[in-house]
Formats: sequence, C-alpha cells, structure tokens
Amino acid sequence: MNPVDRPPDGVCTAPPAAGVWARSETLTAVGRLAGGVAQDFNNLLTVINSNASLLLATEGLGPEALDSARRITAAGERAANLTRQLLLFSGEQPWHPRLLDLNARLREWTAALQRLAGPEINLQLELAEDAPQLDADAMMLEHLLSNLVANARDAMPGGGRLRLATSPMRITAADASRHPSGHAGDYLCLDVSDEGAGIAPEVLPHIFEPFFTTRPVGQGSGLGLAVAFGIVEMHGGWLEVDSAPGAGTRMRVFLPAAHAGATVTPAAEPVAFRGHETILLVEDDDLVRDTTAAVLKLSGYRVLQAESGAAALEVWQWHATRIALLLTDVVLPDGLSGLELATQLRTQQPGLKVICTSGFSREMMARLGRPPEGVVFLPKPCPPPALLKALRTLLESKTPAVTAP
Repeated sequence: MNPVDRPPDGVCTAPPAAGVWARSETLTAVGRLAGGVAQDFNNLLTVINSNASLLLATEGLGPEALDSARRITAAGERAANLTRQLLLFSGEQPWHPRLLDLNARLREWTAALQRLAGPEINLQLELAEDAPQLDADAMMLEHLLSNLVANARDAMPGGGRLRLATSPMRITAADASRHPSGHAGDYLCLDVSDEGAGIAPEVLPHIFEPFFTTRPVGQGSGLGLAVAFGIVEMHGGWLEVDSAPGAGTRMRVFLPAAHAGATVTPAAEPVAFRGHETILLVEDDDLVRDTTAAVLKLSGYRVLQAESGAAALEVWQWHATRIALLLTDVVLPDGLSGLELATQLRTQQPGLKVICTSGFSREMMARLGRPPEGVVFLPKPCPPPALLKALRTLLESKTPAVTAP
C-alpha cells in the first residue's frame, strides 16, 4: 500500500475548512423541524410519486401527459431527496453499517450513476483488485456517490470524463493528524475526478458548509457536499479536495478498512416483483392507502385494506388464513401502533411476514419502541419498485420471518 500522495504544485488543496460546522446549529434546527413534519410530508410524497409512477406505466399515454408525469416524478424525487438530506445531516436519518465490498457496489450502481451524470459524461471505473472491504451503510454511500457525481456533472455542462477509482491506502500517524477524525491504519480511498471548470481558491474553503452554493437561486439547496462530508465523518473517515480553476476537481474519500477476517454477506438473488399473495394493508391516510393498494393490485397481489389497528384486527378475524404479509404504517390513529398490531397477529401466526412503513425520523421512531424481530422497515416515501422488491424478497425468503414469541 502507498502513503497518501500529495497534489502537484499549483493545485489548491482543501480539507474541510475549520468553519464547516459554523452553521450546523441552524441546520440541526431545520433538521428537527423536518423530522417533526416528516410523517405528513412523506405521506404526501408517497401519493405524488406513486401516482406519477402509475401514470408512467399507463399504456397509450400521450406525449404531453407523459412529459408531465416525468416532470412530476423528477420533482417528487428531488423533494424526497431534500428531506432525506436534511434528516441525514441533522442526525435524524437511521443508518445501518454492514460489511461491504465497495467495488461490487460501484459496479451495481454504475447504470444509475451514469443516468444521473447524463449522456454527455463519460463515466469510467478504475477499481483496485486489492481494495479492502468496509464496515459501512450501503444506502448512505450510494447517497454520497450520487451527490459527488451530481456535483461533477454540474461542473461539466459540456460533457467530459468522470473517473471513479478505488485504491488501498496505508495512512501514517502524520497523515492522519491533519484530520480531526483521522487515525493511522488501513483505508480505502474512493477517488472522484472530473474535467470541469474547477473551483476558485476563495470558494474552496467553503464548499462543505451547509447551504453554501454558487448556483443561482432555485437551482441548488447547498446541502449536497455538506451531506457528503457528514456521511464520510459518520463512517470515521474524511474527504479531501484538490482543485484549480480550469483544471478540474478531484475529491478523495478516505474510509477505514473493515477488520481483518470479516466476510461479506453474498448479494441476494434477483427476484421478480410481481406476485399473487394476499396482503393486509393498514394505513390511516386515505390517499396513501388507495395509492399503495393500486400499486399492489397492478402487480398481481390481492389486497385487504384497513384504516386502523382495530379495523385490521377485524379483517384478520375473517381472513387470517389467506393473509401472507402485513404491510402497515407504524403510527395508527386508535392507540394500537403498527408494531403492536404485528406483535398481536404473530401470536396467532408466528411466521407472518411484516413490513412497516413510516415517514417519521429516527428520533421519533425510537420513541415508539423496538420493532419485533424480523420486521422489515421501509421509510416513506418508498418508490413502487422498492416496495414491490421488498415484498417479493420477504415473501420469497426461505426461512420464517420470525420464531414464535
């Protein structure tokens, strides 16, 4: 392994500025506000995004209606992403580190990252065969990559080459001392390099500050790089930037290698997303319930609906033998939460598969108690493909979701 290489003369180098967190209290307050309204806002986004997906799947849709549906989908995705970034940066978004092969994930994410970059960008992967594994949250790293790729794309409006490379690094104590969260040891370096316009020296120290942006009003939240920095720091690493006007930008993410001897869980086999089973859908918001039921029915499932825990128990009384899976919101209006409902139903049918959904933040969810063993949690808004994949994966699982209580 090689020590951290130094940038050539004449190139501006910037670790995050000392004042990166100068406005963090403001962002934390905004994050708490976002957490407080997340349930209602994410319910609305669920309806908007799911209905847009249904429209896009409609045969014979005219060109104008199709364009409108695409614009709705794009706007809904941007709104959902902004909410996630606020919750993530303020510490309200849950994260789940697992042993991860970043090279494998990069290959898996290439198509999506290329779509994000656009047809004018030549996305290239250069992956070191001896890259170490990480103890990391895959969803967060994907979010990190998406932010860095989007930033590089915007720096190359006329197109260009975007390089994603991985390499093992041995960080010395002297190198690590330059970063507050650094320590000596083995790291994986993720290098994201573009051929864009570069960053001016006076701007470079501020690029990781929350809400800092050089884009016109309405064209950026100023959270992308701040969130990227936060994700890297949560993983015990750091991020360095080398840039100069007219010379492109190179962002290097340093992530600690996982402990030796750990093994990566094999990726699950791909599954078809259509099904035929009966789903008990419990959701108090009429629009969300109707929209989710429509998505499930179009994919072949039979759907029994209930607007509360009490109503769900009544449906269960008559149809328990038919129900293969419970899909429920966590917060229900009659004093019986989705988690409590799942526990009650499993006393009668221990192998019942359960998916819980919620638009609440991690802090709010923690107050509701720990989910029963084996329950799959999906945050709102959940795109229809992700919901259908989760359903199919759980229903196709060969082992029972839980053991009897």
